[in-house]
Amino acid sequence: RFGPKLPPLWPATAGAMSAAQWVAGGPNGPHGTQLFAAVQAAQGLSLAALSVLQRENSDLRTKVKTLERSLQQALHELHELREGKPSAYEEQAIDVQELQSTRLLPRPPP
Repeated sequence: RFGPKLPPLWPATAGAMSAAQWVAGGPNGPHGTQLFAAVQAAQGLSLAALSVLQRENSDLRTKVKTLERSLQQALHELHELREGKPSAYEEQAIDVQELQSTRLLPRPPP
């Protein structure tokens, strides 16, 4: 998995629920229902936050992979330049000049 390892949420919330019930005198105690609902709401928020974190990690992974590809391409270009080969940008410029010279591509106005 990507990113920090998060503690499991279910055992923590189950423990919080049983503690809340014990403090409130059981699920049918005077405050048991409200505490139980509050812990369930907190559990829902925890799961929603975890979902957002996983989605952001996925977006971050995509950005990192794109950056890695760009860096690999740049390194490849640098190696070719060291060997005296034209870069991809120079090759594209040459292609445009060739197309303009054969009139397949209009020349830009002066």
